[in-house]
Amino acid sequence: MKVYLIIPAYNEQGRIINTLKFYEEIFKKNAIRRSIIVVSESTDKTNAIVKDIGRKHANISLVYSRRRLGKGGAITKGFLYAISKSSPNDLIGFVDADNAVHASEFMRMVDYLRTNKDVAGVIASRYTKGGKIVGYFPLSRHLSSRFYNLMVRMLFGLGYRDTQCGAKVFRSDAIKKIIPTLSVVDMSFDINLLYSAKKLGIRVREIPITYHQVNEGTKLVLHKQIPQMFIATLGFRISRSRFNRLFPSKFKGYVYDAVRRW
Repeated sequence: MKVYLIIPAYNEQGRIINTLKFYEEIFKKNAIRRSIIVVSESTDKTNAIVKDIGRKHANISLVYSRRRLGKGGAITKGFLYAISKSSPNDLIGFVDADNAVHASEFMRMVDYLRTNKDVAGVIASRYTKGGKIVGYFPLSRHLSSRFYNLMVRMLFGLGYRDTQCGAKVFRSDAIKKIIPTLSVVDMSFDINLLYSAKKLGIRVREIPITYHQVNEGTKLVLHKQIPQMFIATLGFRISRSRFNRLFPSKFKGYVYDAVRRW
């Protein structure tokens, strides 16, 4: 079994070195065959840093995009890259570049899949029993996160308490089934991924992790991105319902582009 870890990165020159270092160390300590794939759309020194590290560690590689992909688009590009090289028994996952989910927590997710052969995917959770957040987590962000989760439960019937935590891992054959259904490229990508897994009958479990809140260097702008997520998520739900035919494709494209530029 080999683990393919995808890290979407947009201008992460200040954090990517430590994240790669910690994941490489934990995989090596646990004798995990691995391929760490940084999907970058950066304009700073991130690409040069990853290339330099890749020259010293053959299992770390850069996949570069000249155009802005969005988080979901970057992860999907990483999925396609990993699938082209993986076997059905391999694992394909992703984490955020800020190291908020430590490598040891991701390793627990990998171990869960290695032990539970009947499960095809695992998602990290800050809010299920046993999960916790370390560090300052603004009340406004906590409230918006809980309200968003309630909205997701009502719209999609997903029973997870934390769909947005930035660490998920699946078996390669499950990702192959899901990829044709992925269309969301923004931060609502996780909903697309999990809803598709549900519709395809892919068994996914949520396990508690310790999440280390990172506020320095964060790219999340609450007053802008939270409304974007709500609107994009509602739009995705409509696109998967019988009401979709009421909205012309050109109109939906216009609204989606407007939301992304907001």
